[in-house]
Amino acid sequence: KYCIPPIINRIFYSVGLRTPKAKTTYLNALELLKRGIQTPAPFAYIIEKDSWLIRFSYFFSEQVEGLQTIRQNSEDRDLLKAVAKYTADMHEKGCLHKDYTPGNILFRKENGEYKFWLVDINRFKFKNSPISAWSAFEALMKPYDNDALLKEFVLEYAKCRGVSQKLYIPILCLRKIRRAYDKTKRELKKIPG
Repeated sequence: KYCIPPIINRIFYSVGLRTPKAKTTYLNALELLKRGIQTPAPFAYIIEKDSWLIRFSYFFSEQVEGLQTIRQNSEDRDLLKAVAKYTADMHEKGCLHKDYTPGNILFRKENGEYKFWLVDINRFKFKNSPISAWSAFEALMKPYDNDALLKEFVLEYAKCRGVSQKLYIPILCLRKIRRAYDKTKRELKKIPG
């Protein structure tokens, strides 16, 4: 269930200037599955309106049992390497998750191999060619909170993609800048008035 959007977005969604999140998630799930990227199977979406304005939207999908997030297993080096390989494969298939955080990458081990599912897929970019490593910068900053693990993840990703191992340097630098920006933004929000 997606909550009632702010009024300007309600208008944009209602007149067709933007696609409601539930519909976007449904369509993205179909596209991911078509490209061989696992996500819980989509069943339907519903758009609830009040008069002509969108209120809630709902997305219904398969409930896959026995999955864990990579956040719960961030120290597992074999999993880290598998996530890097999976991410590289996803980018080679022209898929870029714009909210590629540890809680949105689910997995389970089957017959000694890691199998992955993506969730929270309403923000995705699809291309008919591979996503370049440079275009994937923001997504590559997110899967691991620990800098040492992130460096290891990016090095493995670079190896899988056949790009420079030095890719991790700007990613770590940009993440530090982003964290400082986010911290400043949080502090500014605390100022009354």
